[in-house]
Amino acid sequence: MLGGALLFTPLWREQNPLVPAPARAALSPGTPTNLAQFLQGGTVPAPIFNYMEWGGYLEAQLYPQYRMFIDGRFEARKVEVWYDYLSVSRARADWQTTLDRYGVRTLVLNKEFHKDRIGFVAKSPQWKRAYDDKMGVVYTR
Repeated sequence: MLGGALLFTPLWREQNPLVPAPARAALSPGTPTNLAQFLQGGTVPAPIFNYMEWGGYLEAQLYPQYRMFIDGRFEARKVEVWYDYLSVSRARADWQTTLDRYGVRTLVLNKEFHKDRIGFVAKSPQWKRAYDDKMGVVYTR
């Protein structure tokens, strides 16, 4: 049993013939590696509002240079932060006021999840697009 358990640990995943080839990679295809490389250049101002599902990965790649607004650790944030994240993400009318309250100067948005938000940001004179790829877009002010 111990051998079987070890066979499926991340350490051996890429060499394991029992794991289908597309699942062997350490990072999923939805991981924003190019976006993280752009942010590592340090050209965007903090604080950053980010797509929650990318928060852990981005924090691992960018800390201590940048801290993320949110990640998947529900216990690490006050419930108000979660409500604010959802209200901004879902294009509520007071989205800009909420971002102002946190001092957010950079948005890291997922093109699929934030499609409604991106339309509003693109029309705002306060925000300028700094980066764009197939998965995400970065706006700064």
